[in-house]
Amino acid sequence: PDDYALWSRALGHVLDLLGRPRGPSHRRDVMLVGAMPLPLASSGLDRGEEHNPLLLLSEKGVVIKDETLFADDQIGNARLQLAYPWVATEASANCPEGVASPDGVFAGLVAKQALAKGAFHSAAGQDPVTVRATVPALDLSDLRNATDRSDWLGERLALIGPRHGKLTLLSDSTMADSRAWRPGGVSRLMNIVLRAARHMGQDQMFEPGGPQLWSRLRGQMERFLDDLAGRGALTSIGGAPSYEVRCDR
Repeated sequence: PDDYALWSRALGHVLDLLGRPRGPSHRRDVMLVGAMPLPLASSGLDRGEEHNPLLLLSEKGVVIKDETLFADDQIGNARLQLAYPWVATEASANCPEGVASPDGVFAGLVAKQALAKGAFHSAAGQDPVTVRATVPALDLSDLRNATDRSDWLGERLALIGPRHGKLTLLSDSTMADSRAWRPGGVSRLMNIVLRAARHMGQDQMFEPGGPQLWSRLRGQMERFLDDLAGRGALTSIGGAPSYEVRCDR
């Protein structure tokens, strides 16, 4: 548990640097991809944490006193994605236990989907072709296992597991506390909008402020969001506009 606490503080520190509005490292449009560490056999974590990491992440006091790791002041963040379980590939043969951290495989699948369809699409459903096995090898009972009925492993973790006899990326999830922010595509969509807004703003940085500038920026953002909507990134409900742009006093 002490090692998991150190690991979570390291992740929290990076997220804090990226999210600090006046900091030199501020990049609100950047996701942090990592891996859920495997518990050591000698760690005393013997309740099945290897097959069900939710026992470590969602129970109060296991790692952080009186809190869960899912708490938003710990690592319950919509910009953090953790991949699990660890993977055996041809390249991992010389690694300890013959397995490697799965975050590289997951990031590759996200990048592949982003190039093919757009980053706002879920990366789930793709086959990680370089992965030969996982540690641990999850089965259907592990995937159904949860600390409460609303959660399963793939609700919070980017999970690699069996489907139809082959290994597949089963989920593309963030560590967000809010259920609305858990799909990885949602966070990436917001990052797309934030990045576009920043580039538009940089191009107009030295223009005089006023209604003319506001109108120009509003028009640029509306055209950008129209393009996203045309690609299926934004959904209109009941005929209402799928977005609203405000740029004014």
